[in-house]
Amino acid sequence: MRTLVWRLVSPYDAYISHVIRLNDAIDRIRFLSDVALRYEAGIEGSGPLGPSGIDESERARVFRARLGAAAAAMTDEQFEEFLAMLGGGRVADLESNRARASERLSSTTRGLEEYFAIAGRELATLERRGYEPRRVDVARQLRENRLPPTSLAEYRHTLHELGLRIGKREQAAS
Repeated sequence: MRTLVWRLVSPYDAYISHVIRLNDAIDRIRFLSDVALRYEAGIEGSGPLGPSGIDESERARVFRARLGAAAAAMTDEQFEEFLAMLGGGRVADLESNRARASERLSSTTRGLEEYFAIAGRELATLERRGYEPRRVDVARQLRENRLPPTSLAEYRHTLHELGLRIGKREQAAS
């Protein structure tokens, strides 16, 4: 009976469920931002193989330099896979792979937008309800639910850093 009364008067519904959703959203943002950055790097690193304004000897020199850098940075097995991919890659395959990666990046971006929206709503709810993780009753509930006693300012800072990490970077003026 005593436990039931405590649960009825505790701030669990006022805070803990929102903290759980906020932490889950932040975890998903971290995961999806890593995925998005990998897709972006893959797309940028798979530049077009077709003719360019560079003469053949210069393209060969640049290719050999990139090949040497890749060999130095990879294990033997990774380098063999890299060479097999180079040997078997046709322009049409490359473009198809780039298109798939772009599609996946778009899907990941939509997921990021959704989780940032969830995090923003949960953070606003906690702010409206006066969430303070140092309050004794709130701290107890956080401990019992194995949640970190993260303050609103820390949550804001974390979301801001994640936003900067994956935000659109300005292109340098040429």
